[in-house]
Amino acid sequence: MVVLFEYCLLSKFNYRRFSKNHQRALDTIQISLEAEARGRLEALRQRKKLEQDVLELEAALEATVKARADVEKNYKRFQQQIRDLELVVEEEQAAAQVQIRVNLFLPSDRRSSPIISCKLCSTNLFLHSLLGFLWTAFTELKSDHS
Repeated sequence: MVVLFEYCLLSKFNYRRFSKNHQRALDTIQISLEAEARGRLEALRQRKKLEQDVLELEAALEATVKARADVEKNYKRFQQQIRDLELVVEEEQAAAQVQIRVNLFLPSDRRSSPIISCKLCSTNLFLHSLLGFLWTAFTELKSDHS
């Protein structure tokens, strides 16, 4: 009987120990499950944030591509304007040189008046300053968008 009593005591002790160990294991599993659920929610939040960031970056890329196309269009337009103005300046310079040569070989009474030659000089200076202004604007625009 004493053996049976000791066996019962040991069984109760083992049962309590087993029960405590089992409860600790359940608590650990519950904590792990809660941590995993929190981690999953955080991962979903991060995913949504990253998707939003991707959308914003795509929009910024589209805007940048459009701005670059506009800059290239303006660049080509300015290049054409510069070429046109260079041609105008060359034509004006050629005309002025022809006028100077004609004036050198004409008798003094048939030479053009100083007012006309002054106008030619002022036109030439105006075209040179306009060309310089356009070139400056073009280089600033090019450097701003590089």
